[in-house]
Amino acid sequence: MEVAAAIQQSVSELTEQSESLHEATRRVREREYSAVVVDQFLMDNDPEGADHLALATGHAILVPVNLAISGIERVARELRAALRRRDVEAQSAHVAAEKLIRSELTGPLTAMLLSCQMALTLPDLPPIVQRRFLALQELAKELCERLEVAA
Repeated sequence: MEVAAAIQQSVSELTEQSESLHEATRRVREREYSAVVVDQFLMDNDPEGADHLALATGHAILVPVNLAISGIERVARELRAALRRRDVEAQSAHVAAEKLIRSELTGPLTAMLLSCQMALTLPDLPPIVQRRFLALQELAKELCERLEVAA
């Protein structure tokens, strides 16, 4: 229990302790955790249980540590480093997703804007149709602004 309390104090997050991989797996299936710190000894002695735990962690980062040779401060440092890595990876994934969305929508938005512009130059365009094309054009421009895409 000393390790769990020290980790909780070090990372300022609620910390729970499990007595077995089975219990830890049950807990991570029931709630969301930011990290799961596991004694490497338990994982080595129960590879199947370790696999089940790894699959169940969801978005939590799995941090194996050797409690037989690692002090509480080292465990806390490794946990903080793992959490920082996860945050950097999440930020990178977020940026990549934004870029992908922008690139996927740029072509269709440009096509919509050009189609509206061409349609608005048609002779004898009924006023109601003209208003709808103008509204569609404004919506496409608004999407371009939101996605920070040049219209």
